[in-house]
Amino acid sequence: MISKGLLNAYNGSSFFSENLIKLRKSRGFTQQQVASKLGIDRTTYTKYETGVSEPGFEMLIRLSQLLDVSLDELFGGPVSEPLTAAVSDSGTESLSADELELIAAYREMNEDEKRRLKENLANKTHSE
Repeated sequence: MISKGLLNAYNGSSFFSENLIKLRKSRGFTQQQVASKLGIDRTTYTKYETGVSEPGFEMLIRLSQLLDVSLDELFGGPVSEPLTAAVSDSGTESLSADELELIAAYREMNEDEKRRLKENLANKTHSE
C-alpha cells in the first residue's frame, strides 16, 4: 500500500477515488471487469473506488495501463467528464470515432500547435 502521505501529496485520496470511478466509467468498464482484468476480487477494487483501501504501487501501474492514463491523471485532480457525455448533454449529434480522436488529439496539443492548426484550417476554408 502507498502511504497516506503520498496520496495527500497528490491532492488527497478523494481525487484518486473520484478519478478512478470516472475513468472506469468513461472506458465503459464495470467494477467486475476491471477487477477481473487486474486479477483481483471485485470487493478489493471497490475499496479503491470508495477510498477504504489503497492500491500498492504495482497495482497503480497496472490500473494506469488498463485505463490508459498516467499516474498524474489518477491522482492529479478532477478528471473531466468523457467527451461523449459532454457532447450528448449539449444536444449535439453523436460524433464519429474519427471526430472524437481528432478532438482528443487537439486537447493534447500545446498552444502554438493549436494556433497553427487553426491558421491552416482558416487558410483551407478561405481557399475553397
